[in-house]
Amino acid sequence: MNNQIIVADEMLRSVSLISLRKGLKGATLVRRSFINRYTKSHASPSNLSRIAIIGAGPGGLTLGALLHRHRIPFTIYEYRQQPKESDYAQSSGMLDLHPDTGLAALEACGLTSEFRARSVECGEAVIVADKDGSVLWSMESAGDTQPEISRRALTKLLLSRVPGEYIQWEHQLTSAYSSTAIKLPGKDRDYDYTLRFEDRSESGRLDATSDVEVTVDLVVGADGAWSRTRSSLLDTHKPADKQNPIYSGVQMITLDIVNLTTRYPELSTLLGPGSFFALGDGNVIIAQRGAGGAARIYVTVSTCEDDSLGISTTTPRGVIQDMLLSAATTDEARSWRNFNTWGPRLQNLIAVGLAEAKADLDIRGLYMRPVDELAWRHRAGVTLIGDAAHLMTPFAGEGVNLALSDALGLSRVIMQAWDASITAGDNDADRKLAFRGLLDPLVQEAEKDMIAKAEESAQEAWDNLQVFVGEDAAKKTAALYQGWYPQPV
Repeated sequence: MNNQIIVADEMLRSVSLISLRKGLKGATLVRRSFINRYTKSHASPSNLSRIAIIGAGPGGLTLGALLHRHRIPFTIYEYRQQPKESDYAQSSGMLDLHPDTGLAALEACGLTSEFRARSVECGEAVIVADKDGSVLWSMESAGDTQPEISRRALTKLLLSRVPGEYIQWEHQLTSAYSSTAIKLPGKDRDYDYTLRFEDRSESGRLDATSDVEVTVDLVVGADGAWSRTRSSLLDTHKPADKQNPIYSGVQMITLDIVNLTTRYPELSTLLGPGSFFALGDGNVIIAQRGAGGAARIYVTVSTCEDDSLGISTTTPRGVIQDMLLSAATTDEARSWRNFNTWGPRLQNLIAVGLAEAKADLDIRGLYMRPVDELAWRHRAGVTLIGDAAHLMTPFAGEGVNLALSDALGLSRVIMQAWDASITAGDNDADRKLAFRGLLDPLVQEAEKDMIAKAEESAQEAWDNLQVFVGEDAAKKTAALYQGWYPQPV
């Protein structure tokens, strides 16, 4: 039986019981009133406002889960393939969620208990060391205030709250434009949007694709750092070279070591049970422990340009190891400083990580939007969340938390406008127009709040990065952590 019918039937029983005191006529009127209201608020997605969420990352999935909980129709479009069960077992980075942002959003999704059950893969211990591996500061636990979960586990958790038919996998947004002008009270606004996607979901081959067009009332860009939603609909007034994020000055090589605890006990002891930072010479090694005694290593290197590292995903491992660890070439010849003067244990960590790599390496520059350029020119019917709105480096630990918080804030204003529009008029067209008119000022306020919070976090991320790659980085980073988590002397 249709889930809406089941829910409606259960709610109608309560209405009928309450109405018995009013007699048969009163009960009939109350029941009819309820049916009308329920039908309007839970009508078919084809009859009411069409909401498109571009991207099935943490922000997009959280928004979808919250809207579904409120029975508001939407569709998520994601360019990647639908994850298989085996994908969730693969290594991924750890995310620490904060009480007022990420954890609050999961609570609103009804996922707190499920999250707690999965947040034991990486401990909350932190170690800060210098480039020799000498510990300058450590902490056993933050008191469970910022529990961690792997990115893949979080994705699986959120997908459990979004029905499969609400997500269109392998749909890559290729263009977006305004298709009609809708008049709101006192204003003319471009409000209907046509989105064009490259659909690879049926073909199974990269050379056999088809285009899909949809027209929607609200576009939510949750499509990450290189958001096509942002470039196509919100930043069109900017010169092309000002639309994209900028290079932050660091590149990151991601390495995974499985079963580190038993296979490399000395390295396991060095890294500890949680997060580990070693800093020096403008570079950083970050390690996070994962399930089954695994470790994910981020080798972070300062370079002037995003392509000056001279290493690609297919560069032979031996060549990469020589470039990172050998003293055969000078820093001047490379134009960046490598790890040849670092301690032997940390050099061994890099060597083991490279030897363990079984596929093309994940090597990428870290990008950001300038702190004073996060905001965009508001446009009715379009908004952004997550990295699409406020891309920053990961050195404040706020990226995913802000994405989830953005989704929570946006869901609340959508729900508010949706509920208020239910009684507006006697047909879907009236209610749709009312929804748009009610939603726009609410979204504008939500965007202001979102950007204000994001600017603070983005500035913190930038400031922290300067400490991490600057002079006396290890000592200054240890002092930072001591300020964040004062330890008894």
